Amino acid sequence: MSKKEEEINDLEDIDLKTWVSEYSEGGPIHSFFKTLCWMYFVIPYYEASAGEFLRCLSSLSKDLLTGYPKGACISIPLAYTKGIEKFGGVVKTNHPVNKIVIENDKVNGVELENGDYISSKIVISNGGIKDTINNMVGRNHFDKSYLEAVDKLKYSMSAITLKIALKKPVTDIKVLMTMSSEDPIEYFNKIVNGKVPDELDFFIPVPSNYDPTLVPEGNQLITAGTIVAQDNFEKNKQKWIDTSISNLNDIFPGLIDNLLWVDITAPHDINKFGGKESSVIGVSQIVGQTGKNRPRVTLPIEGLYIVGGDAGEWGIGTELAANSAINCSKIILKEV
Repeated sequence: MSKKEEEINDLEDIDLKTWVSEYSEGGPIHSFFKTLCWMYFVIPYYEASAGEFLRCLSSLSKDLLTGYPKGACISIPLAYTKGIEKFGGVVKTNHPVNKIVIENDKVNGVELENGDYISSKIVISNGGIKDTINNMVGRNHFDKSYLEAVDKLKYSMSAITLKIALKKPVTDIKVLMTMSSEDPIEYFNKIVNGKVPDELDFFIPVPSNYDPTLVPEGNQLITAGTIVAQDNFEKNKQKWIDTSISNLNDIFPGLIDNLLWVDITAPHDINKFGGKESSVIGVSQIVGQTGKNRPRVTLPIEGLYIVGGDAGEWGIGTELAANSAINCSKIILKEV
């Protein structure tokens, strides 16, 4: 382990705000880290692990690039599917798992919702650690202390995302981060207490500037997301949408005049897609839930593994999930 890695690990149990405060009392520096932190982890910077944040920032700064998958995000799972099939695997979609079957403290296979049974000595779940334990396996297969630890795990916050189609381009920027001038603590206090800040932080990729084939010639697609609370979003949903569009029109003059349509992804949609109380990431990267304290990919049942945003390793969003899968594959290959 390098000296830099040791220094980052030493900050694992210190929150990001506390670490930043050693170098700056407040102002734009804190606002910058607040915004970058929620973009990375979808949590407030006063809860995030400084070590986890610096690990991700260091990696991103080293690579110094951004990108967008050609053919849109669906091309990522399609590429994995082709890889699995190339090496003899079979991919079944629209076959929900009803139950992971355990016999003699070992995995025996999975039972599908349609009644089919697939026998297997290894099961890898990406359904999240809580859902896997509580709904697919059953709590009776785990000891009390393990269940208590899992029950205490906290999820990340949620988000609203606007996909905006335009009659003509209003920007040639590929990706943009905007930062509210409001005090970082007050900004999050408003959100947590069910209010909508007048000036919002945004992460704004412009997919059609990466891949023009995503839209008809002459049009543009802008995606903008911002952090929200799960439990009070619905009562202010329309205000969130109106404020978002108004802010985006200030950022990109002419946006409203050129609107074709707006598609909204809100906490309710995120919960429908992935559960986990509408969280964007899954088990959040707060102090006490990163590094050695993050759930392992190996569960305490022989042959049972989890991958995704809940499991081991580190990273930003999809990177976190991918790293957990890479780690899981190494463990399984070593054990079999």
